[in-house]
Amino acid sequence: MSNYDYSDTNDVTQEVQSHADSDEMIRAINSRFWYFWFLMVIGLPLCLVIIGLPLLVISWTSSCYLHYSLWKVVPPHIARTTPGKALGFCFIPFFNWFYWYFVSLVGLSKDINETLHQRGIDLQVSVGLPLTYCILLLLNAVIGLAIDVPLAILEALAIETGAVGTLLSSLSTKGGYAISAIALIVLVFAYKSAKDGAIALLERRE
Repeated sequence: MSNYDYSDTNDVTQEVQSHADSDEMIRAINSRFWYFWFLMVIGLPLCLVIIGLPLLVISWTSSCYLHYSLWKVVPPHIARTTPGKALGFCFIPFFNWFYWYFVSLVGLSKDINETLHQRGIDLQVSVGLPLTYCILLLLNAVIGLAIDVPLAILEALAIETGAVGTLLSSLSTKGGYAISAIALIVLVFAYKSAKDGAIALLERRE
């Protein structure tokens, strides 16, 4: 009767499968990040024509998959939320701007950094970039609520705002576009930093 220890084979098989899963996840994260930023860069200038819209939709969808995938890299005992909640709660109006983006984006960077530290990996991802993005989104929302909502109420009441109203509306619109453009650039670099940290973890997955 053979005394061969099959547990060694099982351990090797599990290790090979773990490496294969990590490699597959690395490829997925890299491709989703690429689709996110590349299609956004191409799609934004093409918004004036129809073809730009589907490109932006694909870019936005890729960013959602990317965000979910990055949270999956964080171990459950470190992650402050689940991947599903991290992404899903971002779609709750007002709650996302004023609170959840800070948890889901800034918290992601902090939790990746904590995992990197525990694994002894000499790398830290940026916390300032996602924080800047969240602040810009919040600023955009506050400007919109402070200007657009009162103007809409006055218009509904048939109260003439004149040149002042036109000026404020123009400033709100142009300011909103400018802040949004800056925020998107910041978001690309924020995801780039988080992606690099997540890949470092996957390459050293225990």
